[in-house]
Amino acid sequence: MDLSLNQLIKIARRWWWLIILAPLIGGASAYLSADRQTPLYSASATIQVNPPQTQGTIDLSTLNGAQSLAETYRQLIRTREVLAPLVDSLGLPYSVSTLQGKVSTATVSNTRLIRISVSDPSPEQAAFLANAVAERFLEYNSELQTSLSGPYVDQINQQITNTQQQIATVQAEIASIEASDNPNSAENSSRRQDLSQQLTQLQTAYSDALSNANQVALDQAAQQTQVTIADRAYEPSAPYAPRTELYTVLGAFVGFCIAIGGVALLEYLDNTMKPGLDFQRMFNSPLLAVVGLVPNVKPGREQLFLLEQPNSTSSEAIRLLRTNLEFAAASKPIATLAVTSAGPGEGKTTVTANLAVSMAQAGFTTVIVDADLRRPTLHTVFGIRNDRGLTSLLTRPDQAWQWAAVSTISPNLMVIPSGPVPPNPSDLLSSDALGHLVDTLAQHADIVLFDTPPILAVSDPLVIATHVDSVMMVSRAGRTRIDAAKRAVESLPRENVRLVGMVLNQQTGRGSDGYYYYYSYSSYYGTSEPGKPVTPPPAVGQSSSQSSA
Repeated sequence: MDLSLNQLIKIARRWWWLIILAPLIGGASAYLSADRQTPLYSASATIQVNPPQTQGTIDLSTLNGAQSLAETYRQLIRTREVLAPLVDSLGLPYSVSTLQGKVSTATVSNTRLIRISVSDPSPEQAAFLANAVAERFLEYNSELQTSLSGPYVDQINQQITNTQQQIATVQAEIASIEASDNPNSAENSSRRQDLSQQLTQLQTAYSDALSNANQVALDQAAQQTQVTIADRAYEPSAPYAPRTELYTVLGAFVGFCIAIGGVALLEYLDNTMKPGLDFQRMFNSPLLAVVGLVPNVKPGREQLFLLEQPNSTSSEAIRLLRTNLEFAAASKPIATLAVTSAGPGEGKTTVTANLAVSMAQAGFTTVIVDADLRRPTLHTVFGIRNDRGLTSLLTRPDQAWQWAAVSTISPNLMVIPSGPVPPNPSDLLSSDALGHLVDTLAQHADIVLFDTPPILAVSDPLVIATHVDSVMMVSRAGRTRIDAAKRAVESLPRENVRLVGMVLNQQTGRGSDGYYYYYSYSSYYGTSEPGKPVTPPPAVGQSSSQSSA
């Protein structure tokens, strides 16, 4: 259902306390939580990754490869292989996993730089650990490069060592021949010549091995990935966490979002009657008036708040209800009106009694009948006897209605109480005597009001509704469920029953503003010409000659 701005404002007014309270609680909770946290300092060291040197110019693919290599190294920094030796060598009082939680890494966009950050409650320790991690990764990278090229280098070094030993052996043997007694003998000369040739070959092989070793060293240096420290970490001057102001604002914002979500959910789940509903669309009947809640009203005379509190907003709402009924009577006269509700406890008796008083004060000859033959209360409201009433007139149709009617302190108003409670109310109301009594009352009064039982509880209101001109339904704001009100309206026979409108009772807050409903109802019935004031009819149910207004 689409919500207008006016409806949103009404919802905000109804739930203002939650919309304010939730952000306050959220902000205060975030502030207290941040205030209790230990301050944390962050120090960062930056290392540079230099990829292997290649022949030719540097192209985009080479740069992308270097950045990808930097990202790989960033992931390696926080591994156990890098940090575990650091925990042991520094004698840190926590595990490797704890150190991993303190260390964070990030690559600088579009560069070969890696930023190593360490968080710690001590600014000195944060800077020390950041530099230690950077230096440890340099050692790790060197060990990694050595492990990759080590076997081949060892083989060449072993070849050089073996060749040196062989050269030394041959040289020693030649020196032994020359130191003998007959070095120039044919045998010694032949042996010396062979050894000289062998020495020459070994020296050539030694020279080649040295050359290979030098070349391997050069190739290894060219192909190795060099990692250097570009910027060392320094002690931070201020903690980075907790950010109390930011956390407080975020907490308040989260509280506000929760409040808005909660209000939306509550409004979505709230299936009760309220002023903002489209009554004409939902019930095919207009909203006549919204009667505000009258606090601390005790059963009895205090229910006539129109007499006890004539200047209250609830009394004004009853006068508005009377005026709107006059507008409704302009299109079709209303001489007899049954007032009912969907369920018990919705205040229909109180509304009916005050409406009767308002009609009488306006000059209409009014009769109010207590047609609730199961739980009658009108005699209590007006403080009159109940020894005879409606049941007496129905069982004794020869008696005049004035015999059971009781005058009240309000001029032009007479009350017919229910009388003794019968064992069969529905059967008694279904008799022909009820229709004859209704017609008789309509001839002697401008308006006759019938206070009937709840329509979903018993069938009595349906019987009475077929004998009166119109029916008015009272619902309790915030309590009567919409589906119950719909079932009550749908239970009324549409062929011969006119639902003149609905009254929303016991509304709290600002939803009982009467002027809007006066304006909308008079506009709905369209009883005036454009630019001219609306003139109510001289009487609710009679012609002007019969009116006492």
